[in-house]
Amino acid sequence: MQKKQFQQNMKDKVRVFEDGGIRLLKRGQKGVVHAIFSRFGLVLVLLLLQAFALFSLLQWFGGLLPHYFGGTLLVTAAMMVYLLNQDMDNSVRITWLVVTALMPVLGVPLFWYTKADIGHNALKKRLMDLESQTRAQLPQPEGVEQRLEADSPGAASPASAPPGRGSSRWRATCGGGAAASRCTAIPL
Repeated sequence: MQKKQFQQNMKDKVRVFEDGGIRLLKRGQKGVVHAIFSRFGLVLVLLLLQAFALFSLLQWFGGLLPHYFGGTLLVTAAMMVYLLNQDMDNSVRITWLVVTALMPVLGVPLFWYTKADIGHNALKKRLMDLESQTRAQLPQPEGVEQRLEADSPGAASPASAPPGRGSSRWRATCGGGAAASRCTAIPL
């Protein structure tokens, strides 16, 4: 009796749809109360608070508006001169010129942030630190240079004689499969 009652309760709670999917729970609430206490309501309230704070700050510092606009104009002009004198692709230059002209308060810090490339440089430094720590654990096997020269004549020459070193007898110290740009050459 208990099992049949459980099965009947489950049949009442489970809804089967046309595509064969089932739903165990009822749909969420709808209406104004649900909208106010949902993520949408929270974001809407926060946006309204932000707009109120912005307008109250503009009202509070209204007397300093000419100074703000003058400073913004000077920073924008200096940034335009800097961008025009930079050695970069023209499409990138025009994009940054438009961004800094339309939104100088956002565009100038964004340009310097992307130019600093903080995340990439930190990751590159970490990778180089890890590589220097593990370099001794991944030595290049002896005779690799000779086998490479035998298999592909001339392919081993950059590893055996790096340009500008003065001597033609150098051994490349690459970890197994390391990029050639990360290899260093030490004298034999």
